[in-house]
Amino acid sequence: MTTIARSALHKISDELWEIAHANWKGFDHWAEEVDAGLLDAPRVRELGEQANRLGGFAAMSAVCKQAFYDRLDGPDDALARAAVCDLNYRWHGIGDWQH
Repeated sequence: MTTIARSALHKISDELWEIAHANWKGFDHWAEEVDAGLLDAPRVRELGEQANRLGGFAAMSAVCKQAFYDRLDGPDDALARAAVCDLNYRWHGIGDWQH
């Protein structure tokens, strides 16, 4: 993967984190609401499509890892876990991404 592609993937993962963080109202809200709105912005799907164009499933997985999995077991653990769950739903059907 080129340096340019890696840089683009970092930007995508940073933007995903910003979207999730801005919409986070706590675990209880996320768990109790039918659609808590954590990652329901149309931009989230666009970011998944961009990652897919840059490198398919591997690029999408790298974005998810950097945006959320790398934050597991840290101070943002609950948000990261909820975001992974939501991301799987929002990206379903982009390339090889399935939830």
